[in-house]
Amino acid sequence: MDNFFNDNDNDDDNDIEFKSITRGAITKFRKDLGKVNIIVAGKTGVGKSTLVNAIFNKELASTGVGKPVSQNITEYSIPEFPISIIDTKGLEIKDYKKIIDNLKNYIKKRGKNSDVHNRIHIAWVCISEEASRFEAADKELVKMLSEYMSVIIILTKTFIDQGFDKVIQKL
Repeated sequence: MDNFFNDNDNDDDNDIEFKSITRGAITKFRKDLGKVNIIVAGKTGVGKSTLVNAIFNKELASTGVGKPVSQNITEYSIPEFPISIIDTKGLEIKDYKKIIDNLKNYIKKRGKNSDVHNRIHIAWVCISEEASRFEAADKELVKMLSEYMSVIIILTKTFIDQGFDKVIQKL
């Protein structure tokens, strides 16, 4: 991309003007957009916090095995990345309705913000391929989130392609 914007002596005036206009448009777009806010949701233990750490290549979110680690909605960002990732409490059977309601209220509150840069722009729903199941709880979560934003399914804990991605695409 850098070569595209390097003006050299062989460019005619039209090419230089095109490059200048394009460079300006991209710069304005990035400035206007600010950070993209991504909320990560899914069941307890599917790897939401691990995904946050992998995206930023830093240990920002606490991870662990056994008991659920993330108990709150926490936003992570670092200056060199144009994104914020919002890690959420994992869905658990015993508190499913309460967790979904808290998530929905958080999304609604952020959606009311007059500054579009503070709204949540996209949702990542993590589903463990190890489980090889797209359950009713997953479907309900995707349906709820899709009322407010676009949703991307992220398959986690994928060690060997078992074809689960095809099942998810179909559903």
